[in-house]
Amino acid sequence: MSDSQTYIAFKEKVIERSPIRTEVSLNDLDILDEGRICVRGLEAPITRQAFEDLIDLIGMPQRLLRLFRTRMGSHVTVNFLNAIRQALTSNDLKVQLIADGKRREIVRVLRSKVALVSYPLFFELFERSLQEQPGMEVRSLYFHPQTGVSIATAHPKWEFGLPGLSDEVFRSGLSFSNRLDEGLSLQPFNERLICSNGMVVREKTGAHRLKNLNPAELERFLINTLRPQTLRRYEKQFSEQVGRMAHVQASFAELQEAHDQFAKHAEGEQAQRFLQSYFPTGEIKADYKHKGYDLTQMGRMQCRNARTPLKVWDLVNNITFLATHKNIELPLTSSARHEMQVFAGALAFKKTFDTECLIPDIYENSRKIN
Repeated sequence: MSDSQTYIAFKEKVIERSPIRTEVSLNDLDILDEGRICVRGLEAPITRQAFEDLIDLIGMPQRLLRLFRTRMGSHVTVNFLNAIRQALTSNDLKVQLIADGKRREIVRVLRSKVALVSYPLFFELFERSLQEQPGMEVRSLYFHPQTGVSIATAHPKWEFGLPGLSDEVFRSGLSFSNRLDEGLSLQPFNERLICSNGMVVREKTGAHRLKNLNPAELERFLINTLRPQTLRRYEKQFSEQVGRMAHVQASFAELQEAHDQFAKHAEGEQAQRFLQSYFPTGEIKADYKHKGYDLTQMGRMQCRNARTPLKVWDLVNNITFLATHKNIELPLTSSARHEMQVFAGALAFKKTFDTECLIPDIYENSRKIN
């Protein structure tokens, strides 16, 4: 493992911030305001994310909540939310409160079905897996108290190329995750060697996820963790996906979504200009407007039908490049980098790219204006 001191320091930091978990019923808590709840008579501060979790559990759309708050005020909104919560108590919905002991606040409120293991056990499983795969190298370490912990690795001998693309070589690896909202999982990771771009692939690749904490399920997951070579079968799927991405133009909606993922981290004009060099939404809007189409006035479905000059493969590589490489113009946290790599993996394995099924208008040149 490269840079073992960095890994050891990371491990100690994460274990020190291990979350405190408590299972309660919705009956046991009251919403006091958007920053506090009362649990069995005890008041506790909550993060914005935890409040949004509660809203999702209650089943109220965030947009409706904002509208209700604007028109009725915060006090009436809180009473309304508690009324909905009380209406759900007949189901005796169990939830898991996740608290950050260091900051003494609740950071997440999740359904109890999530199979989350302790952080010490997560690191034990990770290290045992690496013992079974000598030579595996750590590529990234990610931790956030409100999200969880993830470690991406790559093996120098797990290289593969792509048919028809002689200059493209990739290296496979594994991403170990213990996310608060998803639990324990083992997923494929790959990096593009030409520029060391990294991507976490979570969907449609046979990723192993711990479904519950019963002994049989834990044993099944452990076997997969100690023999992760089975995840390498995704290499063939990835090669096929690259073949598709290299021949399909990205839609404006896909480009805009990628741009927006990074835009919240781009402060100032210089950062915005830098971002436009990778995701040229402004230039493409101008091109369409010159042809009589105002993309700013179109809905998402229309923007999904608007082609851009970028191939989906170019778009994915732009995402992974910015997610993997540090730069002054766009200072990303390790948390943001990890999420961008996951976003790139989701786009790369999208079932159908927006413009993939569009066909030319065969009547375009034959129409007559009456």
